[in-house]
Amino acid sequence: MIGFGVRDLMGVEGNNRNLLVIGISIMVGVGMMFLPPDSLGSLAPWLRNIVANGLLVGLIVCLLLEHVIFRKGKSDS
Repeated sequence: MIGFGVRDLMGVEGNNRNLLVIGISIMVGVGMMFLPPDSLGSLAPWLRNIVANGLLVGLIVCLLLEHVIFRKGKSDS
């Protein structure tokens, strides 16, 4: 799986925007995996299952950064 992801990333232009989106997404996703389970105890059970999964959190952060925060304009394509 990791090999497929790295191969796909090799085809992406390595500009600052792409590196920032990739780096922040990985850091947040991995960071969520190291939170103690007790820290999420006050969340609703359905939300706790989502937030406790670092892969899902990283994916959500990546999508938000890519399509909402650092959105490319039509002239940036």
